[in-house]
Amino acid sequence: MGLRDRLGVDAFWTPGEVLTHGFDFRPRWWQQRVPAEGWTAWLSDLPEANRGRQYRHITRSDLLTAANGGPDDVGRLLVGSYAWGTGDRAFLVGRRAQVFTKNTTESTTAKLVKALTVLRDQGPAKAYEMLALGGEQKLPYLGPSFYTKLLYFADARPDAQPGRALILDQFVAIALKEVEHWDITERGPWGPDQYQRWLEFAHNHARTESTNQAAVRPDAIEAAMFRKGWAIYQARIATARAARRQP
Repeated sequence: MGLRDRLGVDAFWTPGEVLTHGFDFRPRWWQQRVPAEGWTAWLSDLPEANRGRQYRHITRSDLLTAANGGPDDVGRLLVGSYAWGTGDRAFLVGRRAQVFTKNTTESTTAKLVKALTVLRDQGPAKAYEMLALGGEQKLPYLGPSFYTKLLYFADARPDAQPGRALILDQFVAIALKEVEHWDITERGPWGPDQYQRWLEFAHNHARTESTNQAAVRPDAIEAAMFRKGWAIYQARIATARAARRQP
């Protein structure tokens, strides 16, 4: 049985579907909390969301094609990763913004610039190790679900093709555990070896699932694993709620 069958999907997202995968949010949620104005001003320039009411729409493409060469670019990319990863769930913004409110702009910039230099020179697993708990560039309040987003976007090619780095979060981990039977914790922490194994899994399956007619991107594998993990998580919640309603 192939990965597509195990995940129960008819097809993996096309490249266009991956690039347009996005979310609505209000820029002011982040602009009011992030001290560095240069990191957040660009959020207001994103396309207006269909819902209006000062919402903007941010996609993978916006971040995969973002510049990441200088210190301010690194900060903007981190803010963008949080805006995309949080979407319209405003109730999460205060907690997630602690990475900006409880670290100085200077320390955040310095650590991330060093980590992204390691990403370019030594690869994503080594950069992951630098940002992980106990790592040389560990940044308080920045966990793997979001620093792997940063690595993924920063590692992209100029044509918005993904590099080696991909996102690893709770829902990807749930799918790896439940569908692929990995010995992996659902909420982390995940070691660099597990991250490397995940990258190899996704890139290998992208190659084997691709055909001459339809290429499958590695981040399409990530998106499919995320959706499967999210569905499993939501089913658990529904089951727990039903159990509580029983007399």
